[in-house]
Amino acid sequence: MQIVHLLRDRILTAARTPVTTAGWLKTTGWLGLYGAVALPFGWLTQSLQWQPLSEGLQILRVAVVAFFLPALSEELLFRVCWLPRQGATRSQLWFWGGTGLALYVLAHPLTALLVLPGHRQTFFDPNFLVLTALLGVACTGVYLQTRSLWPPVIIHWLVVAVWLVGLGGYDRLHAAL
Repeated sequence: MQIVHLLRDRILTAARTPVTTAGWLKTTGWLGLYGAVALPFGWLTQSLQWQPLSEGLQILRVAVVAFFLPALSEELLFRVCWLPRQGATRSQLWFWGGTGLALYVLAHPLTALLVLPGHRQTFFDPNFLVLTALLGVACTGVYLQTRSLWPPVIIHWLVVAVWLVGLGGYDRLHAAL
């Protein structure tokens, strides 16, 4: 029961932690750094391709769903619940951050194996997993700097929504279904 209280407290504290102007600037910096690395990598490996959705209602639906799943749910699970909020040494933060990052990346192929077999081609693609790991690094970094749930959720949501709506992610995930 103690773990339930710990997780509840972590979630509530992270959700209530306000983001300062400096925190939003750090969020913008992490998002920019992710884009500066991920976009060239994605274009070079052809993992990202300009394939925008054209129907407005579909774009809105995809963007709204992406906020909750995967952005909010994965940030709660792999950052907020996983990373200690206080009293951790730098080496402990590296350990928990690295372990959480590995679990976050591994969760994608496991999801394809156990829940969404139609996503196997994407979720087992090494280039996709590199982009996923980079996103995890950015979200972990901004969470550790701001201690708020919202900056990593916003980064995660924007990256996934742009991928789904404009960079071929929707077609890639739905082609196999």
